[in-house]
Amino acid sequence: MLKQGAKLVESPQDIFEELDVPTLPLTRQEPTIAQEGESANSALFDLMGHNPVAMETLHSRCNLTVSQLSAMLLALELEGHVSVLPGGLYQRIH
Repeated sequence: MLKQGAKLVESPQDIFEELDVPTLPLTRQEPTIAQEGESANSALFDLMGHNPVAMETLHSRCNLTVSQLSAMLLALELEGHVSVLPGGLYQRIH
């Protein structure tokens, strides 16, 4: 498959690079939680809160496209920080 253009994925960063996902901190309309040096994934993790949250809710809280948000949620899931619940809800794993 590599000869046909597939790429080896060793980390979530490989997915971000392929999807051209920005690594800038997230912002929201309320006071921002993103701080200098904080990764975009960490900022998204903070935006999630502690209760299960829908993708639409997260989308309204940040300035990312749905595809960028999906990629970041997938990376957090692969890293073991987020779980996908029935109904498409996302929740932080403590």
